[in-house]
Amino acid sequence: MEENLNNNYGQNETFTEESSSFDIMVWVARFAHYWYIFVLTTLIALSLAYLKNRKWLPAYLSETKVMVSSANSKDYAFMQGFSASGYNNNTDVLLMLKSYEMMRKAVRQMPALQIDYYNMGRFRQRSLYSAPPIKIETLSLSDRAYGYEFKFEFLGNKKYSVTALTGGDEAFKLDGVFGQPLGNETFSIIVEPMMDMRKGSSFGFRFRSEESLVNEFASRVSAQLVSERSSIISISLVSNDVARDMDFLNTLDTTFLADNLEEKNREAVRTIEFIDDQLVFLGDSLNVAESGMRNY
Repeated sequence: MEENLNNNYGQNETFTEESSSFDIMVWVARFAHYWYIFVLTTLIALSLAYLKNRKWLPAYLSETKVMVSSANSKDYAFMQGFSASGYNNNTDVLLMLKSYEMMRKAVRQMPALQIDYYNMGRFRQRSLYSAPPIKIETLSLSDRAYGYEFKFEFLGNKKYSVTALTGGDEAFKLDGVFGQPLGNETFSIIVEPMMDMRKGSSFGFRFRSEESLVNEFASRVSAQLVSERSSIISISLVSNDVARDMDFLNTLDTTFLADNLEEKNREAVRTIEFIDDQLVFLGDSLNVAESGMRNY
């Protein structure tokens, strides 16, 4: 009996050793058999990382702060007692600030936004908003012009060419001279140089519609109170074009404050008109009471 137990124990020990053994050379041989797969996937991963880095542009946070009149002020509360319109609280202020109407007012005060200038790189585009090489005066513009990407090339001796691209294909090409009208049924423009350019210099530009600009900034603008009971609002934008964003934020601040002041002036006028009407009514009532008293 004891001999059988020893035999069984020896068999179990042998089985355990065989099952727990790990031959690393077997696995190395298996992986080495498919070495080309590892090399191929590594090359693909490195290529994708390279393209991603070439296309990547740093993003910057642009921020400004604006102070609005507190809705808790006694004078403001008194004026609001006569009318339901106006900015009644901080929530209304934030909604008005981020509204499409406010964005539209700001965009209309910035004609420089109507044309985007940028470097046409192989992998990425860099904005030329802060230092555009040319200035384009728009004489006429059809709706079709918003669907093109235009390539500008300096030909030398005040001459240049404008090529309309759609989907990477050339739609049409026009040759022009600085200071003279250029166009067709799509657009009519006058181009003036803003800096010295070498022959063969090129870059891209595109026309922006008011609606596209309003939608862009309305989706990107972030506005929030600095603290829960604060009357200071922080307005911010994130993109790779700091100069463009800061110009828009400053214009939005000015537009909002002017609109806010105009609304308060309208409230003040309505309040004064209401008080004048009440004074007339009270004066008539006093005259009637005085006549009654005299007759009595």
